[in-house]
Amino acid sequence: MVCRGFIYHNTGCHREAPPTITDSDRQIPENQFDRAYEYLLKKSSGRHIDVSRLFIYYNARAKNAYPPGHITDSGCNITDVLETLKELGTCEESLWPYDINKVHAKPNELAYNKASENQIMDALSLKVD
Repeated sequence: MVCRGFIYHNTGCHREAPPTITDSDRQIPENQFDRAYEYLLKKSSGRHIDVSRLFIYYNARAKNAYPPGHITDSGCNITDVLETLKELGTCEESLWPYDINKVHAKPNELAYNKASENQIMDALSLKVD
């Protein structure tokens, strides 16, 4: 299971929170998680890393592609993004930069190799009241 409850975790100081997600970002899960993940990477390593939105987006869509290998630009869901970050990780933006012309292209082998160095270990779910 990718998500566990968040209730027992210390949230820390509000000044350490990741950047705010704007209304325009709410429809694009990979845009929400790339920023949150960049925050976590910076907090753990002390350096800023730009992660590849396109790598996350391609692989999240590939999880449920039907027929297999038929990737469409129809969006992805939060669970698929989290599973992608857990199973594959993500590479840096410089290795697989955002290019609208590559939206259906599978990332190269180097991108996958580097992505494996940036995998999440777990995900937590928030109960919305």
